[in-house]
Amino acid sequence: AAAAAAPAAAMEALTNILSKLRGGGADAGAGPRIKGQNKTAEDDPWAFITQHGVVVSLRRLVRKKGFRRWISLLAMCAGFLAQYLLVLIPTMACNACAGGALVGSFFAFSFLLVSGSYSVFQAGPATTHLAMGALVAIVPAAYTGATLVTYTELTMAKLAFGADDRGLDPSEGLAADVMGADVFGLKGLKQSNFRYDLMGEAHETLPMYDATYMKKAGKSEDGTYCAVPIVHDSWTIEEAIPFWYICENDWGQHKSCKEAYEGTYNKKDYYGIKMLADCLNKPLKILKEMEASPTGSTVPPMYFYRLDFVSNFNEFMVLARTAIIQSSIDHLIMIRFDAPRVRMPPTQEKCCTSQAAAASAGMTQLSLAALAFVGLRLLLTVFRIFFPDRHGKGTEPAFLTRQDLRRIKLG
Repeated sequence: AAAAAAPAAAMEALTNILSKLRGGGADAGAGPRIKGQNKTAEDDPWAFITQHGVVVSLRRLVRKKGFRRWISLLAMCAGFLAQYLLVLIPTMACNACAGGALVGSFFAFSFLLVSGSYSVFQAGPATTHLAMGALVAIVPAAYTGATLVTYTELTMAKLAFGADDRGLDPSEGLAADVMGADVFGLKGLKQSNFRYDLMGEAHETLPMYDATYMKKAGKSEDGTYCAVPIVHDSWTIEEAIPFWYICENDWGQHKSCKEAYEGTYNKKDYYGIKMLADCLNKPLKILKEMEASPTGSTVPPMYFYRLDFVSNFNEFMVLARTAIIQSSIDHLIMIRFDAPRVRMPPTQEKCCTSQAAAASAGMTQLSLAALAFVGLRLLLTVFRIFFPDRHGKGTEPAFLTRQDLRRIKLG
């Protein structure tokens, strides 16, 4: 028995020696010593800092998997901002011109195609979220560029409202300070001031001819332009027409301006001609509403826009010229090509403070709606970091595609 106990005693002695060499003592059997184990978190400042809720949250946010999720979110933000920059830089470079907005929209669409293709052939969280951000921002960015052109035109518009903003007399249309205006307010108008009996009509076709009499590039379209003289009460045929009221049917084929004005067209076949009818009769409806206003109230002037003012990238001035010439040929009246060519605004109200505010509000609201998607993605990222899915998606790896496996590995 003594011989059997000797090896056990020797082993215990060797264990005690090794414990002392490691810094152990009487309590060596309790396990390895930990530096500062007898100190509480309140006594150790470093332990207090590392165990604080804010520090623990930050550590979760920057850990390896959480950091990869932030990269995906940053890629989405990069795609979102890139679309706005691609649209706004060309637009602002030409002082908010329509051509710059079109070029910028083309750049944004090209970026969407490239990022989308790259996310398909080089699948991964970063490339997918980059394309997603570009997709979310393509429409708001393009709308912002187009609206910025309109907003700039409205804020920089030259107004011709006459003395004390009471309106211009129609006879003042050929004055030097009136011809270059963007918005006109005409006072004292009556139905007799709109000379529908002297109306000119022109059937235009696209594409147009260039300076070498060759057709420009573009699809073929047919449309109608009607030019109605606006004259003052004492106008005679020896005088030049001071204003031209222009209507068109948005390339709705060749139609009759006279039938549109008189309403003698076939109501079942209204394509292209109803738009002309509404435009030609709109001034008369507004005059009737003004006449029905309470007696003694001040009659406001009737407002008109220059033909190409905030016209959504359309150029009507050149096309309307043919209708004006046709009126001169048919009715032997004197014309001046620098006479203002006008159209009706969407609403009869003084320009342009409220219109500019409405354009700015629409642009801002659409951008914020798109930005809300990025905000929701941010909240989802934070939620997934703090509350990870520990049970997986419930799909066996053997049934996942190679693309799914790659995303699991990277994300």
